[in-house]
Amino acid sequence: MLFFLKVVAFVLMGSCLGVITGCTPGIHVNMVSILVLGIYASSTLEPILFAALVLSMAVVQTFLDILPAIFLGAPDPDTALSILPGHRMLLQGRGFEAVRLSAMGSLGAVMLAAAMALPMIVIIPAIYPILSAVLFPLLLFLEASIIITEKTCRKMLFALGVIALSGFLGVLITSSGFMPTDKALFPALSGLFGISTLLLSSESGVEIPEQKLDISVDIDRLRMVRSIVVGFFAGMTTGILPAVGSAQATILAQRVTRESDHRSFIVAVSGVNTGNMIFGLIALYTIGKARNGAVKAVQTIMGEGIDFNTLILFIGVVLFCGGIGAILTRVVGGVFAKNITRLPYTLLARGIVAMITVLVAIVSGPKGLLVLFVSTFIGFLPPLLGVKRVHSMGFLMIPTLIYFSGFRSLLMGLLNL
Repeated sequence: MLFFLKVVAFVLMGSCLGVITGCTPGIHVNMVSILVLGIYASSTLEPILFAALVLSMAVVQTFLDILPAIFLGAPDPDTALSILPGHRMLLQGRGFEAVRLSAMGSLGAVMLAAAMALPMIVIIPAIYPILSAVLFPLLLFLEASIIITEKTCRKMLFALGVIALSGFLGVLITSSGFMPTDKALFPALSGLFGISTLLLSSESGVEIPEQKLDISVDIDRLRMVRSIVVGFFAGMTTGILPAVGSAQATILAQRVTRESDHRSFIVAVSGVNTGNMIFGLIALYTIGKARNGAVKAVQTIMGEGIDFNTLILFIGVVLFCGGIGAILTRVVGGVFAKNITRLPYTLLARGIVAMITVLVAIVSGPKGLLVLFVSTFIGFLPPLLGVKRVHSMGFLMIPTLIYFSGFRSLLMGLLNL
């Protein structure tokens, strides 16, 4: 009984930390996990308590990190593309609906992943080598299919140019040693999707309308279920394969749910981020691989692997925190929605841009500011050229394609990186 109470206490502490990391741009669960590992190293408490704390923090963050993406335009790697449909809904007075959709997607995916956990223990080791073999052509096909959604050859060329520019930036950051990748992601994605969106919106003279808090969610049950299932399968991909994060799986979700269907897209993207946690644990148990920062911290704490009973306990923690995260997302999201219109949009947008810039300077230093400036310039290109912003995800997709191409060393040698 005492052990159970200690687990609950650490889970609640982790949930509180998840609220902070989820709502604060630039502070990611991976950064806090390093501090937790330091505390664990000097503690005599059971390792499983610290592992539960890290997991609960990570799960709650996957629910609440949609809030700065929608209301502040400040993404992390998991929510970068959520800015686009979320910002549109915000400008329609439906920002809180986007929050509710995200909470539903996250909770639905984590429940489905938990229900499928036992079959996945058998399936994942079997499909792991197959997925590894087909991922390069699959991602290449997805990238090509996104390009051809542009209606003219001219726009396809523009899209290819945006992909090339953002991809080259991604390769430079991930392979040149210019700065640590984890410190570069926040300024790069903030420039590509956050600051560029905010500055263009503020210059267009738009204003944020009063947000509707009593609005119903405008999505039918079939679309909701389909989007959760899409997030489930995309989350499985991120949970078991190296170099494939939620952003890359988001593009897969976007192609299946159609970009114009904003609501289905938000549900699917959120499902990817949260479902990924359970699949990450199953991958750690079955193939001994940790594919995200939180699970890597758990692996370090637990001493490489986990047994079946520990896996079941951790899945229970993820489910419990999913319920907490869904409730907190609606509560904190309501606070954001009520107060977002108190300032004129132009003033608010410029204030957020200044805040992101200061956070980048603190978290990533002068090199981060340079990355922010370059990525913001690239982020301006899609709307100015009349193509989709998703092409800026070449920043992550091109390095991933190179990783799985089998020619990484050759290509890096040609680029002298």
